[in-house]
Amino acid sequence: MLKLDLDMGRMEDIRISVCIWSGWYNKMNQPGYKVHRMTSELHKSLLKKLGPAPQEMTLLSSPELRMSFTGTVWTELFHCKRYRYLDDFLRDVFEVEENELFARFLFHIDGMKQTMDDYRRLASSPAVYGEYISNMSVSDTLKAALLLFSIDKQRYLGAFRWIFVQIDKAVDYVHKQFSGFFNQCLEELGNEDFIRARLAKWCPSDPCDTDIVLAPSLLNPSLVRAQAADGVLYFDVGFDLENAVNASKEQVLRLNLNQIGKLLSEPKRCEIVDLLCRDELYMSQIANALDIPPNTTHYHMQMFMDTGAVAITMKGKRCLYRMNKHFFKALAKLANEYYNKLS
Repeated sequence: MLKLDLDMGRMEDIRISVCIWSGWYNKMNQPGYKVHRMTSELHKSLLKKLGPAPQEMTLLSSPELRMSFTGTVWTELFHCKRYRYLDDFLRDVFEVEENELFARFLFHIDGMKQTMDDYRRLASSPAVYGEYISNMSVSDTLKAALLLFSIDKQRYLGAFRWIFVQIDKAVDYVHKQFSGFFNQCLEELGNEDFIRARLAKWCPSDPCDTDIVLAPSLLNPSLVRAQAADGVLYFDVGFDLENAVNASKEQVLRLNLNQIGKLLSEPKRCEIVDLLCRDELYMSQIANALDIPPNTTHYHMQMFMDTGAVAITMKGKRCLYRMNKHFFKALAKLANEYYNKLS
């Protein structure tokens, strides 16, 4: 069985909208950060619909929290439980004791330096957590937000629920503009067997005998991401679904000099080519081998993926990268075309 689940796609867009409303969207306008044109336009439409971000977004959108809390807790909730409805998600995340939620925030913003039980004890001791927060290695703005949360937890809980309700309305508005887009996309991709074959490179298990659910995301710049749960393969798919699955099957690429120039103009990317010709590596292994930060590695790998220069194999939740041999075929073809012009 292969089917679309529009509700799951909306939930993925609700998750990513927290980051967009917080200002993470601005990063996507930086040079070299390539996003599908329609994704970028919909981000602008979403922000216009939402308006100015409320004060309480400081906690939800802090870099420390976004990378940790939204990157682990929420992602685990979304992609392991695969929520289809916002009410279920809000209940599991926010319908907890006030001190429990406060402990979760402390745990993740503090970089998980202690156990969760330690942070629970800390959250229930006002005489202790005030001093602890003041000594945390985070921004003063974030410290102030944590202290405000500790003083008026009920108001913050209400504000968080309100934030998600507003995001839900805005995401619904965005999705209504493209209600038939992904059904049309599936029709263009072909029959079910063909789609399964094209998605195979992202599958952590054999896709031939597994039910597949596609969750269409309009706002997440990620192209395709797979998650196995309960014997079902879930794929978050975006506007670039067709291009992404084409690249995953190592089909013939068409390159131009501009693409090649941008890709190989950075010495570190030339080193990555050498590494991935010799071995299949995780992104963390590439970063360690070249002694560069993870965010820089991600930037470089995004450029490789944009040109179809690398192929990806899913290992659980992690991606193994290798050079796509058809990239070199396309490169040779391009060189031959220019050689013939000189003849």
